[in-house]
This record gives sequence, structure tokens and C-alpha cells, in this order.
Amino acid sequence: MCMVGPNLITLLGVLILSAMIYGLLKIHMDEIFAGLLATGFLSLGIMVNLYGVPYGMPNLDLIKVGAAIGIIATIAYYLYERDKVYPDKRIYKAWGFVVFISILIVIGGLFTTTDRYHDHYYGSLSPAGTWNEMGASSSTEGYAQFGTFSFDVKPLDFKIFAIANGSDIGVLEFTTNTGTAPQDMTWHNGPEGAEATYFDYNPAGGEINQGDYINLTGLSPDTAYEFEVFHTKTNTVVPMTGVDGNFTTEP
Repeated sequence: MCMVGPNLITLLGVLILSAMIYGLLKIHMDEIFAGLLATGFLSLGIMVNLYGVPYGMPNLDLIKVGAAIGIIATIAYYLYERDKVYPDKRIYKAWGFVVFISILIVIGGLFTTTDRYHDHYYGSLSPAGTWNEMGASSSTEGYAQFGTFSFDVKPLDFKIFAIANGSDIGVLEFTTNTGTAPQDMTWHNGPEGAEATYFDYNPAGGEINQGDYINLTGLSPDTAYEFEVFHTKTNTVVPMTGVDGNFTTEP
């Protein structure tokens, strides 16, 4: 199923308003200068559309409202003036003012972020991540340290499949996004006596950050362990680069 996400809608609104900017400005100034301003706005919109702003994603509600106001005003102006030989300057000025306001609303939407749309957009994508470190601490203990992810992720976004000597040995699950550290993890169908603990350097933040790690105890000696990170929102395995996602305990 094809999903039309906030980015596609944002880009459509930016394209329409860029054309409006050009049409409005070229009447009052040189066409080249009007084109440059419209192109600048379009470029800004595309950059924000693709990469977001430093602290989140655009506010889709404001962008939709601004675009709707500008489009409705332009259609109404066209229908009113299409049969007139001489345009009504008062109506023209009113149209220009409304379009100007709609442009300001869209610009505000591009730089006013909401967590809801951040979660909606990124919740539909599977992240990519890295392992910083992974290894055996002894014959019965090991650790897996997270690196960076392609966007902000929370512990409950993931499950971790554990494999020992090529055989599945259960699933590791986080119990909460925030709380005190360390956090005991749930190891479903895991080896008898094996436990996992998640150490979050900023437990109040509710996100997995570089340096956070999982400590594993009760492992079997001289055993090869491998771990796969699974993204629950998209039901996909997360590609993890960096160090290999495996280690072998000491004999």
C-alpha cells in the first residue's frame, strides 16, 4: 500500500505557493527578480521537506491551512475577474493580501514543529543503526553497546532476537521508554538463568542514544551469540553497521 506522508503533502503545498509568489510578484517587479524570490522559497521548502528543521519535522496542520487559504483565494479571484476587461484593483489588492497571509502561514508551518508529526512520519520508516561495541566480558557474560540511529528511536520501538550457535534463543524486550537505569529487560524463551539489563545514560530522555548498552549474564561458555534488532512499528529487521553484531563467550 502506498502511503502519502507529510513530506509529499508539504512539497505539493510549497510548489503551489511558489507559483503564487511568482505570479504575485512579477506584476510589481522585474520577472527575473520575482523568479529568484519564488525559486528561493521553493528551494527552502524542498530542503525543509527533505531534511526537516534542526529540531523536528514541519507542522502539517499550518501548512495545509495556509495552502488551502491561498488556493481558495486564487480560484475565487480568477472566477471573479475572468470575464472583466479591466480588473478591479480593490479585489486584486485583497487577493494579494490573502495570498501573502497564506504564504506567511506556510512559512510558519515549515518552522513550527510537532512531536505528533515527527512520530507519524518516522513511525512509518525503519531506521538504520550501528553497534559501537559488542563482546564477551567472561565465559558467562557479554555486552552490546548501541551507536547512532538514522533518526530518534525509543526502546519500545525495538525487540532484539538472540541466536546462539545458529539457533534461536528467544527475544529480548525493553520494558519502558523512560525510568531509572539500569532497566531489567524481558528475555522471552531465553536460556535458563540468562538475564539482560539495559543501561541508559539518560533514562529520562526516553530514547536510545550512543553509548547506551545491554549487559547479558547467565550465558553459556564457548558459545557464539548473535543479535538482530527488530523494528516493531514496521515489522522489519534494522540494518546495523559498525562492529559485527556477534561475539563468542570465553571457554
